[in-house]
Amino acid sequence: MEVFRYFLERSILFLLSGLVAFAGCGDAANILMNAILGKGSHYYITEAIGEQLVNKGHNVTHLVSNAFYKQASSRPSADIFNYEVFETAVPSEVIYQLYANLSKVAFLSGLNSQNIEIESKPIWHRYLDCQAVLNNQELLERIRKANYSIIIYDMLWPCLPIISKMLDIPLVGIISFPNPCMETEIAGSNVNPSYVPCTGIGFTNKMTFVQRFVNTFLYAFVPWLTTDKYVWYNNLLHEHYSNDSVELLDVVRHTELFLANSDFVADYPCALGPNVVLVGGLTSKPPKKLPPSLEDFVMSSGDHGVIVCSFGSFLSSQDLFEANSKLSIFISAFARLPQNVIMQLGHEPPFPLPGNVKILPWLPQNDLLGHPKTKAFVFPGGNNGFYEAIYHGVPTVVMPLRGDQFDVAARVTSTGIGVVVDKLTVTEDSLQHAIHQVTSTDKFANKAKKLSSIFRDRPMPPAQRAAFWVDHVIKHGGQYLQSSVHDLSRMQHILLDVLTVMFIMFLVLGVLAYKCSSRVLWFLYRCVTRKHLKNS
Repeated sequence: MEVFRYFLERSILFLLSGLVAFAGCGDAANILMNAILGKGSHYYITEAIGEQLVNKGHNVTHLVSNAFYKQASSRPSADIFNYEVFETAVPSEVIYQLYANLSKVAFLSGLNSQNIEIESKPIWHRYLDCQAVLNNQELLERIRKANYSIIIYDMLWPCLPIISKMLDIPLVGIISFPNPCMETEIAGSNVNPSYVPCTGIGFTNKMTFVQRFVNTFLYAFVPWLTTDKYVWYNNLLHEHYSNDSVELLDVVRHTELFLANSDFVADYPCALGPNVVLVGGLTSKPPKKLPPSLEDFVMSSGDHGVIVCSFGSFLSSQDLFEANSKLSIFISAFARLPQNVIMQLGHEPPFPLPGNVKILPWLPQNDLLGHPKTKAFVFPGGNNGFYEAIYHGVPTVVMPLRGDQFDVAARVTSTGIGVVVDKLTVTEDSLQHAIHQVTSTDKFANKAKKLSSIFRDRPMPPAQRAAFWVDHVIKHGGQYLQSSVHDLSRMQHILLDVLTVMFIMFLVLGVLAYKCSSRVLWFLYRCVTRKHLKNS
């Protein structure tokens, strides 16, 4: 009987899946997605969108590097995707070592020369990888023959726009950073540096005079820095595309749609272009059940609950702590807490662990944050983790290490859902105090729950919203959403030509007014003088 029931259920599921596939096959599109090399959080957000696109009946292919193909293809949802693998310009071992080095310098100051040198290497490697992809004729031919309806790409790597132009495939860009206005100015969003902070400097939208001065100074150079970023890739475009008059910056500007991994529930409100869709929280979703051993550890915490500590998927936690001797600080601080602590770490530490600390090489982060026993989240300020914490209403302790993590830290404090710990001065006492502060004071938990309520009160979840708009652009195109700002020069955009003419007009009017008033005054003076002389 059980066997019969099993086969009956399987048959029904097979029939239903067949009907769904048949119903969607008429509108099915082939979609190519890329998250640079295919590593970590950048890949996770494209994966989340890809899952929803597959649910809509589309065929999704991920373009990933050979260095991270194994990781991508072993993910739980890997079976629903196709994969195109490109060879990186340098051996995979060199790339792994590069990320290990990034982890080793993460606790150093951002102005440290060693840090700057190591941080700049991925930029050069990405350029070399783009060269390798564009020179791989077999790969390009496969992409051409696949008849892709659209390319969805991470805007951190402007190689896919070159392929898009070469093969005449529309583009959808993903912005993985916070600060949607500044990051989508290229899309036509309006940026005012008096209340929109530049990316990576950790300012809020409420700046002091000095901060506004610094922000405006940096903003003035953003267009030049952005243009400079595309200069190398521009050469590749001209090398592989016949029309030398086409500029890569213009190709990117005319991206059909921009998906920003951000949300005004936590980010600073600003004026976005109509072709920018906020889809912050792509990896946040209802929690699944924890593995039995992990569930037992969580439940053993009693009323005190658990603290979740993760340093994300981009950096190697093993290299991060081994190179900086910070692990003992964290473990010692955790040992002094009444809560149980679950920490992501690639290896067991070289010293005994306290009974309330559990080390795991990988964490089901979203599921742990959604557990009712979770009291706080200790993390470095990754954008995905930030929105997962908001989705589940969990207060945070953030210790930013690099890049946009300082912006996330500013948003943590400005929204009131947590506190910030300085990576350069962190001690057992300061870390324990920060965790105690967010777990013993109701205001952080209440604020996090309030934001969670707002964040969830939407017609559809972020990944579904992203998939809807991609599907919409495939059907109708996105040109009608694009602002005419793309047709203006920089001088026209900031109305410098109009202001110049107005200045000249007022100057001429001022001169004429001066001349006329001088003549009138001189005439009056002559009249008065003559009358005075006549009377004398």
